[in-house]
Amino acid sequence: FNSLNTLTTVVEEDPKKAVNYIRELSVVYRYVLNSQKLTWADLAAEMKFTQSYILLLIMRFEENLKITLDLCEEYLNYHILAMTAQLLIENAVKHNEISSTHPLEIKICCRDEKLIVSNNKQKRNIMPSTTKVGLHNISERYRFLVNKEVVIEDREDSFTVQVPLIRNIEEDREHIEEYL
Repeated sequence: FNSLNTLTTVVEEDPKKAVNYIRELSVVYRYVLNSQKLTWADLAAEMKFTQSYILLLIMRFEENLKITLDLCEEYLNYHILAMTAQLLIENAVKHNEISSTHPLEIKICCRDEKLIVSNNKQKRNIMPSTTKVGLHNISERYRFLVNKEVVIEDREDSFTVQVPLIRNIEEDREHIEEYL
């Protein structure tokens, strides 16, 4: 719904920008719908989706949100639970103040067979309602499916999540890239 509200504003202000926004929004929704049937996504597909999702956020928050994305090229043939990167970015946006005086900075990279998402921490004064299950679910699914740990570092000034990248998934499965 935030994306549709943003689209309304963009259409009124800049129709050409709105066309690009709609294009990226369709990529995001296609990925979301198709990923619901899958457990794993190739990191290449997840990064392509993440780029589209980031563009939507940048159009919404403009210069108040700074996202650095390393496309993790050496790990693009690895796998990750579908929608993990998006959930981690969404958590950062949801739980932190984003303003011209307090821009949110999110960094996404890969190192040592892990996807790492970190952000500066600037808690909102009024926190939105939350179920607090997103990170817990990701951690539990990695533990159950591949016996690997998700590392969460909650420091005073930063929040970082390290998600294992999986080289080989033994089970037969569809690849989400078929839908992109």
